[in-house]
Amino acid sequence: MFGRMLAGKPKDEKSPVPGRIIKYEIMVHYDKHWVIDCIMDDEEQAIMHARALLTDEKNDEVKVIRQRSMAATGFTTEKPVFEQVRPPKKKEIGLSATINAAPPCEKLEDLFSLDARVLMNRLFREFLDSLVITPTELLHNYGYFKKLDNIGSLISSAVYQVAQAQANAGLGTAKDRANVVHGLIAQATTLARDALVERKRLPPFEPESLAEFCRRVQARVEPHEWRYMVMMTLANHLAGSRNWGQKLEQIVALMG
Repeated sequence: MFGRMLAGKPKDEKSPVPGRIIKYEIMVHYDKHWVIDCIMDDEEQAIMHARALLTDEKNDEVKVIRQRSMAATGFTTEKPVFEQVRPPKKKEIGLSATINAAPPCEKLEDLFSLDARVLMNRLFREFLDSLVITPTELLHNYGYFKKLDNIGSLISSAVYQVAQAQANAGLGTAKDRANVVHGLIAQATTLARDALVERKRLPPFEPESLAEFCRRVQARVEPHEWRYMVMMTLANHLAGSRNWGQKLEQIVALMG
């Protein structure tokens, strides 16, 4: 229940009954118990104050209770007029696996190899599923690189595991291996960013004419660039799929 207004009279309610006093009790729940934070005369101010209490992470729920009391007899009735629960903290995406082995990598092409992409799929499965993308799409889309880099220490944690696994296999020290892997990731990021600028050199992409598109790309770019540019175009074409089924349908259509 988020920001639910319960039945009650509007703010600044004026009691039509002589001698009746109306107050608003603001209660907050933290550390597994309820406490009274304060009491106010105005309903709107009480609700605003209650909402403000939820900005403190230690508080997980608030409520405002309207109290009607008779001055002569002390008789009091209570009714909740506002309740709000602090939204649960969004779980941060982390690594999806712990690895004990990693393929050697010394040059940029190694980062695009099947073994490397299988490893990425294991480590970044949660991140990839959140965007409905594959490691191949990640490697050919600068926007995905930025999203991955913006998630805390996800990349550095993955590099640490890879470097340690390579060091255990006798490929060098963990520190040296981490520097190499970080360098390859930087190269791949730069390649994806520069490819965005080069997109203007590409012919229009028509999904029903994939083979023709590939031939036209080969005629416009350097021999060592054409495959990457085609894969970048396909990654952009598949972007935005809501689920794996929809993505599979797009791929089947390209094959046809």
